[in-house]
Amino acid sequence: MTLTRRHFLALSAATFAARPAVASDMQVLGGEAFGSYWRGMFAADLPGGDIANLIGQVVAEVDGQMSPYLAGSELSVFNRAGQASLSDAVVNTTQAALQIAAETGGAFDPAVGPLVARFGFGPIHGGENVGWQALALTGNRLTRENIDVTLDLCGIAKGHALDRMANGLESAGARNFVLELGGEVIARGQHPDGRPWQVGIEDGAGGLAGVARLQGLAVATSGLWDQSYRVGSGGRYGHIIDPSTGAPAGDTLASVSVFHDQAMMADGLATALFVMGTDRALSHARDAGLSAVLVAQGGAVSVTGAARGFVEIGGRG
Repeated sequence: MTLTRRHFLALSAATFAARPAVASDMQVLGGEAFGSYWRGMFAADLPGGDIANLIGQVVAEVDGQMSPYLAGSELSVFNRAGQASLSDAVVNTTQAALQIAAETGGAFDPAVGPLVARFGFGPIHGGENVGWQALALTGNRLTRENIDVTLDLCGIAKGHALDRMANGLESAGARNFVLELGGEVIARGQHPDGRPWQVGIEDGAGGLAGVARLQGLAVATSGLWDQSYRVGSGGRYGHIIDPSTGAPAGDTLASVSVFHDQAMMADGLATALFVMGTDRALSHARDAGLSAVLVAQGGAVSVTGAARGFVEIGGRG
């Protein structure tokens, strides 16, 4: 059995090793979330209560806070009014987005929504030439220096939601589980076999570049396979926009996977590195000490930071 995006090797371990596909004391749960899905594998310490309800509450809360599709969300209210008092969750997510924007020279930009909408991937409209520097967060108060600037947290909100789901499961008593939300993965504890949870790293072309052993880490991957389209004989247009050009990114990289102890940070950083392109992304990942796997369009794979100690290219041990 293979889950659709991250190819959980706990379920499809025969791909790389001769071991049972699912341990006898493993429980697998899943459902819908954010127009996509969630999947979780739990060891014997699965807590009591309704896990699906716990996950559903997080989904509903994050939608009500950060969805650009809901007119009443905090994000949508800010985009109409230009100022808003935000909940702690939205403050923390916006702070992280602005931090990543500053550290990556704007490769990740939480004001990119109108450019995304121009290519048919989102509902946020506004000025296309105003960047993240026009957003100002003071305490829980968000303001903008230009009436055209808008807030778009889609590049980081899913990671935030995954962190909240994992924290909620731990609070409920789960200690050993791996959880996927629309292709992003977070792991806690160990597989019932006593080994780290293992996940496949996508190569951007429908296959696997390698395998990673996750212990207390999250991984997010950015690429064009999920949301993209072709126009005539031209290139592929994806939902990841380069704020510096206003056009879809993806000329040199097939996929970027970033490992971090927060799924929220992994989410935003993977987007930023993908936007940068191969050379700049590799340089930034090395300089910043990021744990990452970069797969170039031609198939070359680079591993940076601590990931060299837990990622096996091609799944070879």
